[in-house]
Amino acid sequence: MRRLAFLLLAFSAFPGCTRPGTSSAPASSTSPFLSLSAPAPASPKFEQTSLDPLIPQVTPGAWQVALREHRWLDARTALDALPEVERSRPEIRLAQAKIARMLGDHRAVIQHTEGLQIPLVASLIARFRAEAALEVGPFEEAASYFVRQPGPRAALQAGLAWERAGKLDEARRHLDRAVAAARGEASTAAARVARARVLAALGRTQEAWEDAHWVVLHTPQMGQEAEALLKRLDGSWEPSASERLERARKLTLAGRMEALAELDEAARGPRPVPSGELLREQGQILYKLRRYGEAAEILGRVARASRSPDDEFLAARALSRANRDAEAIQAYRTLVQANPRGVHAEEATYLAARLALLLGRSEEAERAYKGYLKRWKKGKFQKAASYELALAQMAIGHHHKAREAFGALARAADSPVEAAQLRELEGVAALKAGDKAEAVRIFLTVIREQPLSWPALMARERLEQLGLAPSLALEPAPDSAAPPLNVRLPPAIRFLHELGLEDEAEDMLHQEEKRVEAAYPTRGTEALCEAYGQLDQAQHRYRLGLSRIRQELIQKAPTGSNRWAWSCLFPTPYARLVREAEERTQLPPGILHAVMRQESAFDPSARSPALAEGLLQLLPSTAREIARREQVPHEEGTLIRPSVNIDLGARYLAMLRRMWKGNLVLAVASYNAGPQAISRWLAHSPQPEADLWVAHIPYGETRNYVARVLGNWARYAYLAGGEASIPRIPLVMNRDLKVEEGAF
Repeated sequence: MRRLAFLLLAFSAFPGCTRPGTSSAPASSTSPFLSLSAPAPASPKFEQTSLDPLIPQVTPGAWQVALREHRWLDARTALDALPEVERSRPEIRLAQAKIARMLGDHRAVIQHTEGLQIPLVASLIARFRAEAALEVGPFEEAASYFVRQPGPRAALQAGLAWERAGKLDEARRHLDRAVAAARGEASTAAARVARARVLAALGRTQEAWEDAHWVVLHTPQMGQEAEALLKRLDGSWEPSASERLERARKLTLAGRMEALAELDEAARGPRPVPSGELLREQGQILYKLRRYGEAAEILGRVARASRSPDDEFLAARALSRANRDAEAIQAYRTLVQANPRGVHAEEATYLAARLALLLGRSEEAERAYKGYLKRWKKGKFQKAASYELALAQMAIGHHHKAREAFGALARAADSPVEAAQLRELEGVAALKAGDKAEAVRIFLTVIREQPLSWPALMARERLEQLGLAPSLALEPAPDSAAPPLNVRLPPAIRFLHELGLEDEAEDMLHQEEKRVEAAYPTRGTEALCEAYGQLDQAQHRYRLGLSRIRQELIQKAPTGSNRWAWSCLFPTPYARLVREAEERTQLPPGILHAVMRQESAFDPSARSPALAEGLLQLLPSTAREIARREQVPHEEGTLIRPSVNIDLGARYLAMLRRMWKGNLVLAVASYNAGPQAISRWLAHSPQPEADLWVAHIPYGETRNYVARVLGNWARYAYLAGGEASIPRIPLVMNRDLKVEEGAF
């Protein structure tokens, strides 16, 4: 043990090696991070095997796998089973500190980091210990750490530490910094409620009241402590009716049902909000909380009483959202007739046409779109109306007109992928118009220009329907004269990776990107992608690929010269979890990574505005219902763990696939929009063919989601197994499928 400590402390004495948090000389060709497998530059000094003993030797075990997959209890159980002499090793103590940190056992973090010396990751140990000390002490130790860190969060933590240490003047000083530097209402509220506590303890009542009052009004979802403090400072304080109304609006933006309770309170008291204004607010809040049926009833009453175009327009929107589309069409048209030059006239005209198309009333929709396009020649819905008009014309058999429209839209498209989707529809229109030769030409062009995309997959199905056998195989990339890169992770990152601390390893590599890249100035992006690829996460790797890699690199088959680019843009993190989940639920290989890429960009802690969480973006309510139906245990707050999120996400997608009798197009669309919406769109769709059904999806978000996920899937399949593995997507769909009762 003493020899290991000596070697670790001696680490910084070697040329080219720096301890975390220290400065270093600019990288050169002798960078300590990378080496080429073929003779080229001189081998960097750091790569000499004589230095490898400086890295603590981590014996492989099941606990590292559990750590990588965020299975903290499993990892702790495995480590606790080790002999005592093993558990005392520095690297094991660090792993135990990480587990305790994630389980909220702050005293155990302090215990495991007491006297822990691993110079490679000294800054990480110091952070773990300081964050735990902030919760359970020693508080002055935590304060001395955070005052040296930059940023508003560190200022807040320093203020909290000084407050808990009883040094209120120091706490006030750092909390002033935190409030001044905070960005966004949530971080400002956290700093201000802490400062309010300190100010109250210092006897500065008025200033404390002002901070607490700001939190109560601006972030009521975080304001329980602030409200309690206000009542201690002023026992008679109660929010006024207007303040209740403002709090209701803020709670609505946060998606909190408590908004309705605040609104009820605003109707009481000595100076209540007027009933008409209150009813309007109630309708708008219900609408924003997606309780569309109730919103439609209330907003309809408001509109009939006020005759205000604003109220009438929102009432029509609520009717549509409540699936009362025929009533919504009439409401939009009545609004336009009464206010033909009003602020809502253009949008109401367009939405009425769109709903007619959604209901399968294609001839009516064609007339309505033509009316819109004639009146608003430079309207903001011109592009969408032109596209949907072409769909209506296709549905009623005006194929020549639809073909011209799709061709014009393709030529004006904003991106090659969008152009390919429109070209494929142009080909379908040409085929239905009887021009087989032109259709074949268009389909082959789509396959050649956007291989493995959704429109290319559909173009192949169309060609095979014509008796042709098109190849989706990509041309091979040119051979590269450059030797393959043999990228070795920097020592500290390699140590964290071997230990199973993937989060910390990825974050550290992100901080070291410039130094790693500088080692190979002509192949820096490739080297970084290869370095990230040795980790079991992909958040930073994928972002790097999106920002750096030219699309041309993945338009050729993955070979020695460009496979790194494919792997960077289509990574496979958490491979074991994904493989086992796909096998367990009988999902096709690659589909979970395809969904993950679109849903979260591989960020396990991603959270959407709608409060969906994790890699596969599940709502907590959805996760609870999946677990109940599948009879698997589930603990609240665990959706950010890859093992939990991947398992439940796979079960949900498989459930949707079974519901739609194996149709993955409908399952993927349901994953985004919900099966009830898909059932409604399917029932009204005039087109039972997959490409035309997807084209008719009324929401661009879902339409593009389906295209991207299935295009991702084709790429993953090709990368894994070549042309023979490219998925087949049946062209003809069963329009008689019905959503199951209780589907969610």
